[in-house]
This record gives sequence, C-alpha cells and structure tokens, in this order.
Amino acid sequence: MFGSHATRAAPAPDDGVTLLDETSAIGFAQIDGDDYLGARDRWARETGRSVLEALGQVGGQPA
Repeated sequence: MFGSHATRAAPAPDDGVTLLDETSAIGFAQIDGDDYLGARDRWARETGRSVLEALGQVGGQPA
C-alpha cells in the first residue's frame, strides 16, 4: 500500500539529465464526427491505421 506521499513528483536533481527526448507514445488527433465510432472510422480511413489504435475521446457523446 502506498501513502499519499507516493503521488507527489520526485524533485529534479541539481545536475544531470532531467528531461527525456520522448516521454509519451500517445498522440492526439482532432477528427470531426457525429459520434465516437464515426470519428474513429474516419480517422482509420484517413491515416490507414487500424481502428484498434484509437484509444478514446475527449468530450462529446460516448458511444
């Protein structure tokens, strides 16, 4: 079990590498659509990627 102190960020060291070149493999895309499934399908067609790579939405109506 972790206490509330475990949710705080560790302090950055005074010297050395403190930033990474890449920090996330997640990208965001703005796709217009009437609902999530329609927007997801449109994104897949436009990018040539699998609909399984679309992880969700921010805002709008849930599917």
